[in-house]
Amino acid sequence: MKNNRWDRLSARLFGLPLNVKIMGMALGIITLFGTMNLLTIYGTLVRNMEELLEKESRGIAVEMAYQAHDYLLIQDLYGLNRLLKNTVNNRPDLRYAVASDRQGRIVAHTFGAGFPADLLTLYQQTESSIAPEVLLRKIATTEGVIWESSAPVMQGHEGQIRVGVREDAYRHQISGFLYSFAWSSLWVVIIALLLSAYLTWLITRPVLQLLQATNEVNQGNYRIELPKGAADEVGRLTAAFNEMVAQLAQADQTRQEKEQLRREFLQRVIAGQENERQRIARELHDQTGQALASIMLGLKMLENSTETPATRQNIGELKKAITTEIEALHNLAVTLRPSILDDMGLIPALEVMFNDLYKRHGLKVQPTIIGFETSRADPCLETCIYRIIQE
Repeated sequence: MKNNRWDRLSARLFGLPLNVKIMGMALGIITLFGTMNLLTIYGTLVRNMEELLEKESRGIAVEMAYQAHDYLLIQDLYGLNRLLKNTVNNRPDLRYAVASDRQGRIVAHTFGAGFPADLLTLYQQTESSIAPEVLLRKIATTEGVIWESSAPVMQGHEGQIRVGVREDAYRHQISGFLYSFAWSSLWVVIIALLLSAYLTWLITRPVLQLLQATNEVNQGNYRIELPKGAADEVGRLTAAFNEMVAQLAQADQTRQEKEQLRREFLQRVIAGQENERQRIARELHDQTGQALASIMLGLKMLENSTETPATRQNIGELKKAITTEIEALHNLAVTLRPSILDDMGLIPALEVMFNDLYKRHGLKVQPTIIGFETSRADPCLETCIYRIIQE
């Protein structure tokens, strides 16, 4: 069942016009190439973004941990808050900064009046002590993904600095770049399709000319000659087609000459046969028929001069036999070559034949004449038709 469906689908696809196949192939290749490029670029940009966000988050956390050392050491919370706020204000990608003391208590942040409860809960669940190295993690929030780095201050002895870097700005940059790339790719696709359409026209035009010329040759027109194309495969195919048509024209001319010779030979054979039939019919009519008529006349005179009943009866039987022979000779002469066929044509000759057939055998023939009502055909054709019907 699957094979039948696949066969039907393959038959439909392969049955499409050549220009549709080429355009579809070009569009498929361009679309596949553009999609692969788009996915590759998107993956590269995302990896670069993540590396950049990781470096930026770690770098800011380390830098602020170094700057916050003195504030935490002397417990200058006002200066620490100002440091955190100034850093967040000067860095558009930095979403927040949080400072905690050595016990893990939050002593400064940039959230204003209220610290997010979810973030506070996350801190309490994931950290029990300050790590001596810089840690990085991704946090999913309602504002998007936050890359948070935590850097210890004096290896965690003075506290810890946490900074969260947003990736939405980078995402917007990537989206803008991909949008521009998509528009550029669309223009490239349009230009490529136009070029493909022109190339398809260049390829299919000689193919369509070959198809039309093939139909002309199939109808018997061997005088067609296609213009010479480029020196490529299609051009060589066109040249081979012209050579083939020339050979077919030469073969057709030879065939016509042979057919003409054969027709003339047959006409001569038929004419010779009919002439011979006509000569024999004439001799039967003129010589044998006249001789029998003379004998008939002599028998009639002899019959009138004798008075013996037996002799008159014998003469009557002879007259009847001679009359039968005269009719047989007449029928034979008509069968050999009816003069009405030469004088009046095929239709009257056939009517005489059918009437004679009815008289002899009682067989009635009702002919239907098509094509010979208004004009006579070639004498040779009339003779052939007459002999075929006669047989």
